[in-house]
Amino acid sequence: MNMMYLELYYNSNFEPLNIPENEEFNINEILFLLDRLKTEKRIEFEIIDTAKFSEEEWQNKLKSMALYNETLKIKKQKTEKGYLSITVDMEKLLNPKSYFNKAVPIQFGKEIPLLVVYKAKNDLLLNTYPDKQGAKIITIREFLETLKQC
Repeated sequence: MNMMYLELYYNSNFEPLNIPENEEFNINEILFLLDRLKTEKRIEFEIIDTAKFSEEEWQNKLKSMALYNETLKIKKQKTEKGYLSITVDMEKLLNPKSYFNKAVPIQFGKEIPLLVVYKAKNDLLLNTYPDKQGAKIITIREFLETLKQC
């Protein structure tokens, strides 16, 4: 049975910025939540410290995530009847200006930790957190707490 798979990207060299997207983000508490989800809900996860990536390597990783997702969506649309296309705002990862509506010298996965949610390991990327839905921001912690309650 395919289970949801999570990847948490954070940078151990940066304290997450004090902005709404990072509200209640404490790496130790987030790791505790992820461990509980693994035990109680069988949700697998991986923690990736982006401090090990050069700027170019990190940008390439974000681009490959976006390309992988688009390729998989096209493949699934061709092979599964009634497949509903899921649009993930990968542009926010590649260009934070599009998310914040202004030029900002910050990046997802560095100053803003990033949670990537997949349908299953090596499967469709479902969403990324923090996520902005209209004026509401859904933080990583809020998403994980919601999963825990399901």
